[in-house]
Amino acid sequence: MTSEKIRYGTIVLLFVTLVADGFDAVTMSMVVPTLSREWQLPAAAFTAPLVATNIGVVVGLVIANWFCQRLPRRTVICLATAVFTLGTLATVLAEDITVLTVIRALTGLGFGVVFPAATSLAADVVPPRRRETASVVVPLGLSFGSTVAGLVGSRLLALLGWTSVFWLAGLFGLVLIAVLWWRLPEVARTIPVPAAASGPRETKPSSVRGLFSRGLGVTTTTMWVFSILVFATMYTLESWLPTFMLDYGFTPEQAPLGSAVKGFGGLIGGVVLVVGTMLFGAGRMIVAFLGLAAVCLAVAGALPVGTTVLLALVGGMGAGLIGGCVAQVGVAAQVYNGDRRTTGIGWNMGIGRLGSIAGPAACGVLLAAGHGPRTLFLLMAGLIVVGLAMASVFVRRAGTTPDATSTGAAPAGISG
Repeated sequence: MTSEKIRYGTIVLLFVTLVADGFDAVTMSMVVPTLSREWQLPAAAFTAPLVATNIGVVVGLVIANWFCQRLPRRTVICLATAVFTLGTLATVLAEDITVLTVIRALTGLGFGVVFPAATSLAADVVPPRRRETASVVVPLGLSFGSTVAGLVGSRLLALLGWTSVFWLAGLFGLVLIAVLWWRLPEVARTIPVPAAASGPRETKPSSVRGLFSRGLGVTTTTMWVFSILVFATMYTLESWLPTFMLDYGFTPEQAPLGSAVKGFGGLIGGVVLVVGTMLFGAGRMIVAFLGLAAVCLAVAGALPVGTTVLLALVGGMGAGLIGGCVAQVGVAAQVYNGDRRTTGIGWNMGIGRLGSIAGPAACGVLLAAGHGPRTLFLLMAGLIVVGLAMASVFVRRAGTTPDATSTGAAPAGISG
């Protein structure tokens, strides 16, 4: 098999891995309306397991680099996939909120480790000029997975009950683990990249301190603030959108359609993002997509909308938020070089996940206090506006950092 075929095959496998990640990650939020009815608990009572999942993800993202520096990334990806697959299967055993919370926290660890490992491997198996594009394409598997979960989940909930969603996700994960172990290469052994093409390599494992050296301090700080705000908004929707749908006349079995539409919007946005990244650079695409998300959130909160218009706006939210978040990964892949890349992507996403904890938790508190989706949509629109201000800073600085210039990369806002 030629190196080119190995590269493309690896990208496909990594994409499918994040499809499984995206599917499993939204299963909990999809079944909250059904579990709330069956367990006779208010929806806000499920704040703990929803937030626990994101806490596990944060820990996983932060420790991912430690594992990637000591184990082949194929091994790391397979182990992380096994963790979230087994956690998904174990969810069906939960009979109360406490057990459910513990299981989801452990499941989140797998979600957190697999993302930076897969994204950094995708960036390394392609030529330097394609790193930004590869780092955009692979994470779109998350959107595809959530779309499939929303479409399939609504049918499974109606026909077979809430446990069927987790059984399907878990069985797919078991098959995927075997395929990954069989076919996923370790890039350093299988696809050697000449030193001149890959740019300078760091001589020792990178630490988080390196993300603030060599003129990276302001860029890293603004990227982290941006991530917190965007993740707070994105994961508030991911955790609570099916519950929001009930206020607009959807049944618990129909509520997962909100997740499907949001994920589908992310996919459509992803196609535009891939083309736009090649033409205009990831930096400019961040501004465009986050602007779309802010408008859709503001309209949903400020104007009276029916179910059809709401679904259209949710699709726009998905396109804007997922597109903006994925585009930032493309910027990070260019800003950070060598071993610093895995550290940079992992910490950037890990710090951002602090927002994924705070956002859904705050939403649960506000829901329990009687606030409705309109108020929450307006609050999220405000967060995105601040995020746009942060993006204007790091996009402007991204192409001037020493790491970016050492790889011969164009500025993040300019096509390569």
